[in-house]
Order: sequence, then C-alpha cells, then structure tokens
Amino acid sequence: MAFTLCTRQSGVYSFCRNVLPLNFRRHATGGNVFADGDTVLLKYFRRGQDDAEVLVKLRKGGEVHTGRGRTYHNELIGKSPRDHLKSSSGSRIRVMEPTLADYCRLTPRLCTPIYPWSANTIVSALDIHLPEIGDSETPPLEILESGTGHGSLTLHLARAIHGANPPRPRVPSSSTPERNMEDATYNGHSADDVFEHTMSEWKKNRRAVIHTVDNRPNHAKRGKEIVRGFRRGLYADNVEFHVSDVSSWITREQERRESEEPFLSHVVLDMPSAQAHLSTIARALRVDGVLAIFNPSITQIGDCEKRIRLEALPLTQDQVIELVSPRPWDLTCTVPRSIRPREYPSTQTSAVETETVDVPTEELCTEESVTPETENAGDRSAQSVMNAERVEPDSVMICRPKFYTGNTGGGFLGVWRRMHLRTVEEMTKTQG
Repeated sequence: MAFTLCTRQSGVYSFCRNVLPLNFRRHATGGNVFADGDTVLLKYFRRGQDDAEVLVKLRKGGEVHTGRGRTYHNELIGKSPRDHLKSSSGSRIRVMEPTLADYCRLTPRLCTPIYPWSANTIVSALDIHLPEIGDSETPPLEILESGTGHGSLTLHLARAIHGANPPRPRVPSSSTPERNMEDATYNGHSADDVFEHTMSEWKKNRRAVIHTVDNRPNHAKRGKEIVRGFRRGLYADNVEFHVSDVSSWITREQERRESEEPFLSHVVLDMPSAQAHLSTIARALRVDGVLAIFNPSITQIGDCEKRIRLEALPLTQDQVIELVSPRPWDLTCTVPRSIRPREYPSTQTSAVETETVDVPTEELCTEESVTPETENAGDRSAQSVMNAERVEPDSVMICRPKFYTGNTGGGFLGVWRRMHLRTVEEMTKTQG
C-alpha cells in the first residue's frame, strides 16, 4: 500500500510500507514498556514513604549508583510504568515515567530553570487559543520566548500549542538494513533526502510555532537537548531554536519576511534588562497580543513599566503578580493507640494513650506485601487500598504541611497587552 511522502514540481515521491520501515515515536505512556533511550524516574522508598528520586536515561549495560545501592539499566528496560524492583542493597524502587514537572525539576542544568508551577502560570497568562485545524485564513500562532535557558518554559509552551499542528511525518528507522535503504530511493534521491524535504514541507504547514532565542550558545544548546529529551522529542518539532539577541532576531526575521507587519502572537521575556528591547518587540507584536516579562525582582518589572510610559509604547498593563511556589502537604492515615492496644502497647500514662502512629498510605504496599504475583501488577485501586487489612475502620487522617527544603524559585510576572497605535495617540493627546 503506497503513501505519499512529499511532492515537488518534478513529481511525487512514493514508497511502499514494506520498503521503508518506519519507527513510531513511542514512549511508555499507554501501557507500553520502557526501552533503550527512554527517560525514567526511579522513586526509592524507605519505611513506605518516598525517600529519594532519580532521573535516568536508559542505555543497555548502564548502571545507576546511589546511596541506596546499584541498579542496572538492563533490569529497567522492559519494565512498565509503576513496576517495582529492588536495588543491590535491597531498597525498593518504583519505576515511573516522569511527568513534565519531574523532568524539568530533575534534569541537569546550566542555569536555574523556571519551575513548573511558575511556567504553568506564565502559559496561562498568555491566554493561548489554538487556531482551528484547516483554517488557512487565520495567520499561524507564533510565540517568541527570549531566554531559552534550561528549556523548562519552552517545553510548557510547546505542549500548549501541540494540538494545533498536524501529525509529524514518521522517521525512517536507524536499524533499517542497508539493502532496504538503498532500495528506498526515487529518481536517485535517498530516503534521508526525501524525509528532510518532507519535514521542511511539514514545518511550512504548522499552525503554531515557538521561537526561542538565547544569546548564550551553551544555554541554547542545552535547552535544545532538554526539549528533545522529553519523551523522545514529543514536542521538539513545535520549537525553533535561535542563538541571537532578541532585537536582532526580530529585525532579521522582518527582513526575511520582507514585511514590517507584526507577526508575533505573544512574547515571553525571561532575561535581564528586558526594557531595552521593548520598543522593537512592540512593533512586532500583533494587536491584543500578550507581552509577559518574568523577573526575580519587582523593581525590574517597574523598570519595564517606566520605559513603556516614557516612550509611549502601545502596551497597556494587564496585571503584575508574584509567583509563589505551592506548599506541599502530607496526608497520612493514622491509627490511635487506644484502638489497637495489642499492636501498639502503651506503657505511658493514660494521658498518652490517645497518641497516634502514622501509617502512610504508601506503606500499605511494603516490601513484605509485594509478592511475585502482584509486584508488577501496578497500583492498587483506591477502593482496594481503603479495604486493605492494615487500615482500620476507626482510623483517622492527619493533614500537615511538609518540610520542603528544595529550591522553590519564585519571582514576579508582568503582563501587558498590545494596543492600537491610534489608542496610544488618543491617550497622549488626553494627557497633554
């Protein structure tokens, strides 16, 4: 059964499915198993509670060394999400597929990332609405991010626009036998050439794209690696990476398009001295587009507002908010000693008899309770956990904030919207 890869003036490139083997982009979500090259999250448990977590990219023959023992990658390959195994020292490990938040927090960094809760707030502030599929009259959604950095915000933005783009062309498998790859040609063009042209045509038809700019080559390179490393590059093709100054990039882009018309739907700045680029950005931002500026200091946001007023830029302030990290809480099931006197004998006075002992919900599946039949069966349902033998009908829940010592980030977010130029002129006349 033939299918069309791309078209040119010279003709149509067609291949048969049995000639050009295709490699599906896969990741473990949906019940699949982890394979060589996947990124997994290892959660170590101690006394039934999370003790540590490690992000690992699987490779055959690799090893993970921690204070809780050694774990071999070959043992992880073939596992499904939420399966259990033990390290060389006997520590229990749960294999997880990392969420986007886990991935952004735990990947090695060259600079401080925008933490997930801050990134989600910034994306929400842009009020992104994707164009309808097949709508050729509406211009594509183009978002500019200045300050690629760690790539955390880039990933969150790419995920937000992912649904606007058509399915990506499938990648020819690198394991294709050389004979088949030689057969997979048309008019002397190799499969790689055809696929490269196909990707070029696919990018022209994207309905949404993220342009991310960074003037530091090492940050741009690292950010690109991190974006492409998440679930085998699931969102990577929604992003174009550039090493440049943001004002210089906008100027070159307008020259390339041979137009001075605004082309950016939204702009996000995560950089020092953002006010120096506001004039250029305002000219390239579409009317009613959002300009979001993230800075660690409120005075930096104030400098931007001052520059907007001094230069009478067509930007009106929408909101300024402080980004505060969420506070984690501990929710545990506890059994009062007075209810279970045999298992929890009390030698104290009667005033202490009502003391409670924490029995975390995670402890309901301890090392002793994991059998060969249930070890890889996944999590118990909520109903089975509530009916577990160790949870008494008279048990109570204790809710208390956790003592979190990690770096939680934070900062300030200023949001402006682009106005019509005539609105600015009217406001200037009124003030004059």
